[in-house]
Amino acid sequence: MTGRGQPRRYQTRASQQLTLPVSLSSSITFEHALNMGGGSRYPYPKHVWSPAGGWWTRPSNWKSNTTIVFGMIFAITYGVWRVSADKEWRHVEPSRPIPSMMWAKQYTEKKQEQEQEQ
Repeated sequence: MTGRGQPRRYQTRASQQLTLPVSLSSSITFEHALNMGGGSRYPYPKHVWSPAGGWWTRPSNWKSNTTIVFGMIFAITYGVWRVSADKEWRHVEPSRPIPSMMWAKQYTEKKQEQEQEQ
C-alpha cells in the first residue's frame, strides 16, 4: 500500500520499473500502461452519430476521399479568386506595383490598351 503523494511502482515484463503519478495510478491498469494506446477497443453505442465518424474510424478509401475534398477546396478557391479578380477596382492608383495588378481586370485591360497603341 502506498501513502498519499507517493507514486505506485509496477514491474514490467522486461524487469524494468514503471512509475506512474498517484493522480493517474488509480485509473490506469498495468496492461493499459504497457500498451499506451488507449487499450483495446471497447463496446460503444451504435445509435450515436458523429460528424467525425464515431469511434475508431479508419475508412478504407481515405486517400480518395482526401483527394476529392482537396480538389473541391481548390475548385472553390479558384472560383472565388476569379470573381474577386474580375470585381477588383482601385480608385486610387498604387504608388508602386502590387501583386494583384498582375490579375486585376483594371490593370490587365490597361496593359492591353497600351500594347495596342504601340
